[in-house]
Order: sequence, then structure tokens, then C-alpha cells
Amino acid sequence: MPHSPILSSEHYPHLENIDILVQFLDNGGDINARDEKGYTLLHVAMLSKKANIQTIIGILLERGANIHSESLAGETPLYLAIWYSNEIAVAILLEAGAELTFRRENALHLAAQIGYIKNVELLLASPKCNRELVNALDDDGCSPAYRAAITGHKFSLKHLARAGADLSFKYRDRSIMEVIFDEITRPEDWVVDLLDEGITCEVGSQKHSYVVDLSILAPETNERQLEVLVDIIGAANLQEENVVLQHPLIEFLLILKWYKLCYFYYYVLCTYAIFALSLSLYGFSLNRMMGSCNDCESKKYYVGIDIYRYIATLSGFLIFCHVGFQCIHNPKKIIKFDNLLTMGSLITSIFVAVVGENFTELSESSAPDWILQVISVLLLFVWMELMGLLGRLPVFGYYAIMFTTVLKNVLKVLSIFICLLLGFALSFSIQFHKSSQFSNPWKALVKTTVMMAGEFEYADLYDGEEAEPKFSLVLSRFLFLMFIVLNSIVLMNLMIALAASDIQSLQVQSHARKMKKQAYFLYHMEKVLLYKQLTASYIPGFIVRFFKSRRKVRTKHVCNQSMRHSKKLPSRLIG
Repeated sequence: MPHSPILSSEHYPHLENIDILVQFLDNGGDINARDEKGYTLLHVAMLSKKANIQTIIGILLERGANIHSESLAGETPLYLAIWYSNEIAVAILLEAGAELTFRRENALHLAAQIGYIKNVELLLASPKCNRELVNALDDDGCSPAYRAAITGHKFSLKHLARAGADLSFKYRDRSIMEVIFDEITRPEDWVVDLLDEGITCEVGSQKHSYVVDLSILAPETNERQLEVLVDIIGAANLQEENVVLQHPLIEFLLILKWYKLCYFYYYVLCTYAIFALSLSLYGFSLNRMMGSCNDCESKKYYVGIDIYRYIATLSGFLIFCHVGFQCIHNPKKIIKFDNLLTMGSLITSIFVAVVGENFTELSESSAPDWILQVISVLLLFVWMELMGLLGRLPVFGYYAIMFTTVLKNVLKVLSIFICLLLGFALSFSIQFHKSSQFSNPWKALVKTTVMMAGEFEYADLYDGEEAEPKFSLVLSRFLFLMFIVLNSIVLMNLMIALAASDIQSLQVQSHARKMKKQAYFLYHMEKVLLYKQLTASYIPGFIVRFFKSRRKVRTKHVCNQSMRHSKKLPSRLIG
């Protein structure tokens, strides 16, 4: 940081006016002489705010002033001109060929930190400025764009982003997008304005075309093209996500990445479908065989049961490797509920299939019933996970989001009104204690929950109860009527109304949430493809070439009128 005021420098009297400066130089004065801080005449001129400063700098440069000289603190004349926002001096020095690199940083670092937009524009327009300089790191490992973001200079940051700044850069595990959403006012508007500049229209004499530039979202300096988008999602809150993720540039990028990576998704989907079917057939065959072991017809299940076991084991192992591969690359995914559920189901399924005995020799009495019980639970979770996997398809994304949202809200309602349900269950277990369906509190709770769906069975409950005391009959009917009103009418209609309102609100938010889920899924698929072992020497060449061809999409596309008939792009993007 500059620390020597111009009045304290011995060079200042020579810069009071042009005549004194010329006389000093004509009398043999050393134009590159330094004061006690290492400043030359050109250094001190950068600090001056005189109206004729342009002429003074011109004279100094004509007389041979060294534009690359450094003070004791490592400050060049260009450094001081940028620090004091001297736009005229910066322009003159750049035209004279001043170097853009300093001792600990470059000129863009300093200009981005100061935030004077004119100087940033001048530096970016300099012939010596290139993409490497825009993304160069200072001695602390910080980029110019990160400096602009941390100081809240959003206009300087926007110019740097246009010039190719890597917005996926991270400094001490904090991304630029995190800083933007923390330090800049209305960051969602800033991001949308920046993305708008990625779509331009070229008007021709007969037709026009749109040029889509994805380099802002997918910088060339990063192999992970979805890194910026994932950083945006991670830094933004829900309202900001709904604004940013609606942008067509983001949807365009995700569509292109989907068509690059969908093959791997279909592989996982088909493998999981085979696993679910084989496990289902295995459980079905085992159940039929055990239930009719002495029946000769059960022999037809003996042959298929081993085949189903082997298929379930192999497909389950492949899925387990895929999930484990993702967890190795991102250990945080291990603690996610869906991954824990998948891993648990796979491990248990493989255990049941591999460790199981030769069931063809079992009799009904010696059949291990626990295996059927475990499989019955596993099948439910496996098919639920397959449903979630199908929900990752773009065409089914809305329905998956609707299902999960409605489910969460229904569970919230039930968690509040569980006391009401328990109260009626306990009351009915006493009132109808002679009925086997209410013989204990657990049966009473299950039966009461079923009754909420409308299966009251009123006649069965009160059949033969006329011998009971009149007061008991009146009280039980009163409780039954209260249950119908509170649980079956009020509570059930409340949940239906909540589901309807959720679906209506999701019509606005579901597109952004769908983009979010798809972005995370494609990002993890992208990370898997970048694993070095997939391109190792022992992998066949055609497989390596296929993997490499799926990694990246082109960042620049020209969409002409023929794109209107494309089946790959939504009509709202090309309409």
C-alpha cells in the first residue's frame, strides 16, 4: 500500500508546474533519481491531481523516465496510478508499455480490489492482458475475480467474468459464488444480468441467429463444467434459486450435459431395474417353493431360483460399486438418507442372496422364515429407490418433486395430529375390547389408522352389543361419531387441501427444483467420468475415447431458425 504522501517527497517541488520540471531536467537533473522511499519523479506524478498531469507524465516519458521502476515497497508507477484511481495516468502508462505484473500480484488484482471501473476496463483492453493474467493468483493464492467479489465491487467482477475469469475458483474452501451471495446486494439479479450476456442475437440480411456462450457457466480452466452452477446452488437461498435457475442459459447447459451423460444414467437405471426384478422373482419363487414344498409343482421354481440369486447378486454388486464410487469422490454423500438407504438395501440383498442356503433341499418346516421377512421389506425399499431413480429423468422430474413435497407435508401433519390418533386408538381399545381387532393398543392403532381411510365397519363393531349397558353404547357411539368428524372428515380433508396447495405452489417452484436436482445428479456423474482410473492404460482404447468424449460440451453454439424444429431443446428456449 502506498505510504508516502507527495508533499513529503523531495521530488514534489520539481512537479509544481511544467516550467520548473523542464528547467530541472535541462539543468541535468536525474529523471530516475529516487527519494528515501524509492520513489522517482514518475512515481510522484502518479499521486498528483493537477490538471496538467497528462502533460507532465508525457514530458517524463519523453525524457526517459523508467516506467518499470519499483519503490522500496515494490510499487511501480502503474501500481500507484491504479491505487489512486488515476485513469489518465493508467491509460498513458499502458500505452507506453507498462508491465501488468507487480511483485506480489498483478494490475488486475489491485484494480479489482479498488473497484474503479474505468481502470479495470483499461487493463482488460490492454494488449498484454490475456486469460492467464485474468485468472493469475497473487502470493496469497487469490484471483482478481475473488478480490472483486470479497470487496463487493460487482461491476468490476462482471467485467472480469466477461474477460474469462474462472467463477468456479475457490480460496480457502470458499467459492467465488459464496462470496458473491454474501457480499453483493441482490446477488440473484447480478447473476441473471451476467447470464443474459451469454445470449446474443446476430441479425443478418435475411435471417437472424442466436449465439449462446456457456463459458461463463463452464470456464475452460475447469474440467468440471457444472462447478459454477453447483456453487450457485450451494450459495443461494430458496428465493434466489428460484430466480437464477429459471434462466434459459442454465437450462441449455443442463440439456447439453444430459445428452452427453444420459448413457451412464440409463446404464444405472437398467442395472437397478434388473436388480429389482431379479430380487422380486427370487423372493416370489422362494415363497412359492416354501409354501408348497411337498407339491410337485413347486419343482418348477427350483431351477429359476438360483438364476435369480446370481442375477440379483451381480447387479446388486455393480450398483454397490457405483454408489461407493460416488461416496469415495464425495464423502459427504455417505450421510445422505437416500445413499444410506441404497447402501443398506444393497448390502442386505447381496447378503441374503449369497449367504442363503441351497433352498431346493429345504422342507416347509425347516425353511428359514426370516429370509422371506427380510426380502419382503427389501422389495419395498428397492422399488421405492427405483421410483426415485426414474424421477431423475427430465420428463418425470416434476412428478418426483410433487411426490416428495406432498409426502413431507403429510408427514408433518401426521406428526402434529398423532396425539389425536393415539387418543382414539386407546379409547377404542377399551370400548371395543371384545373385538380381536382392538385386543391390544398396537392392533387398535393400526385399525384406527385404517378407519381414517373410510373402512369403519360399523355393523361389525356393534354387532351383538345390544346386551351392553345403555350408557356404554351411547358413549362408544359418541366417540365413534367424534372420530368420523375429527379424523375422517377434518384431518383427511386437511391433508388433501395441503396436497392440492402444494401442487399449485410447485407449478412456480418445480422448474427450479427440477433444475437443481438434475444439476447435482449430472455434476456427480461428471466427477465420476473425471476419475483417472477410467482412462488408465489397462482400459481398452475405445472405452477411454468414449469416456473422454462424454466429459465436455461445446461452450459456444449458434442457434438458427432450423433449431425451432429440434426435439432436443424445449420450445421456450428457442421460441
